[in-house]
Amino acid sequence: MEEHPGGKAILLKHAGKDVSQLFHKYHGPHVLADHQRLLVRSLSGAERKEVEERSPMLYESAGWSLGFPSPYYKESHHKLRECVRSWVHDKISPLLPLCEKRQFPFKEIIKESASAGLLAATSIIPFPSQYLQHPQIMGGAVPPEDFDYFHQVIIWDELARSGSYGAGVGWFSGQCIGLPPVIAYGQGDFFHQTLIPSVLSGDKVICLAITEPGSGSDIRSTSCSAVYSSDRREFLLNGEKKWITNGIYADYFVTAVKIYESEEERRKNVNGRLSVVVVPRGEGVVTREMECSGLHGTGTTFVSFSDVRVPVEYLLGKAGDGFNILTRNFNHERLFVIVVGLSLARVCFREAFCHAQKREVFGKSLMENGVIRKKFGMMARELETTWAWVEQVTFLMDQLRVLKANGGGSKVESLEERLGSRVALLKGHTTKVLEFCSREAAQVMGGLGFTKGGIGDKVERAWRDARGFSVFAGSEEVMFDMAVRKAQRDYQKENL
Repeated sequence: MEEHPGGKAILLKHAGKDVSQLFHKYHGPHVLADHQRLLVRSLSGAERKEVEERSPMLYESAGWSLGFPSPYYKESHHKLRECVRSWVHDKISPLLPLCEKRQFPFKEIIKESASAGLLAATSIIPFPSQYLQHPQIMGGAVPPEDFDYFHQVIIWDELARSGSYGAGVGWFSGQCIGLPPVIAYGQGDFFHQTLIPSVLSGDKVICLAITEPGSGSDIRSTSCSAVYSSDRREFLLNGEKKWITNGIYADYFVTAVKIYESEEERRKNVNGRLSVVVVPRGEGVVTREMECSGLHGTGTTFVSFSDVRVPVEYLLGKAGDGFNILTRNFNHERLFVIVVGLSLARVCFREAFCHAQKREVFGKSLMENGVIRKKFGMMARELETTWAWVEQVTFLMDQLRVLKANGGGSKVESLEERLGSRVALLKGHTTKVLEFCSREAAQVMGGLGFTKGGIGDKVERAWRDARGFSVFAGSEEVMFDMAVRKAQRDYQKENL
């Protein structure tokens, strides 16, 4: 009795009564499943009503998944969605409470994700079969050779339907943004025979370490240094990285540094070349998990490098290639953030909509108030238009993938740059949509949307997570400015 949030007063008040309707008014459907140990006994002979799974409503999911025809999706896309949704329900959703408390089995779930093919599927396209002993995606839902950007978008979308960035989505973030540069620019057996297979199998964890205490979107201002040793066989790394996703779990850090020929050049801060070095966890590498208001479970980390010795073979590409290496992966990283942010916005819509249908105020359903229906109309408008934009960008990225595979060469690079400004614009827009929907949903739910736990839990969590979305992978201001500056350059090229 003491374990109930309402305590003795609430329980005794309703003792001996059928409180089924009242229970479901104040509790989410997960509560009964989560607290089976509190079941004392069942009434014999009582009529048992099976609760049918609720059919998806308009706007809580993308139109294609509700049966509307679409030119983008084939049978394999529908099959993959069903498989991933079932996997998330069984593997991720039960861990949501543990995620907020940072008590979840990270290594265990990463291994299970690897076995399902999800680590490889969220890392890079085309599907990296060459690094896997048994290449498959969700038990054969999609042939690896047919895997495209729409399949990847579906996985991200379904992972986020749990209502948490930290649980599921956040656990994949490190390898999702950290591994592609290694696959594309890593040279030698260490990368292609050891590191990449170990990450995709779930044995090792990788993260991307760019942001520093004094530099974020401006990656050229990186201060973390790597100085050649006297025999030029090693780099000596020093510096700090901050807000690094999955850093606390990571075995490898894909790190933005400036390479100097000598210690004297480093002290004078001259001739530093922006580069990317893979740093294994070891002596001189110290990580500390950070306390953030949201994104719990992602292992947001402060990383310190103190006289860390790294073989020069762990350099990606060449010294000075850092800007191109890091920016070439931005479209992929930002599309990931876009899809997840929009999925969380749909979760907010769904949770608030269901609440408004059941909640009674002044003798009628909350949904009977026009001002509340307008809120949902405004949210639905943002969700539907933004998803159409997501599909357009995803289609363009997939077409560039095909063009590149067929020898598109310099034409692909030019189009990727032009597409980058569109992706940046969409990223900035989507974070505003998430902030808007989480705010409106919390307003509809009142105090429940401001309270951890209970039926407003997912909205409260998304409201906190939304702040992170507006900053990482490029802040809103930088994204909008980047898009406009690209338009300026194109105009000047044609008219001046």
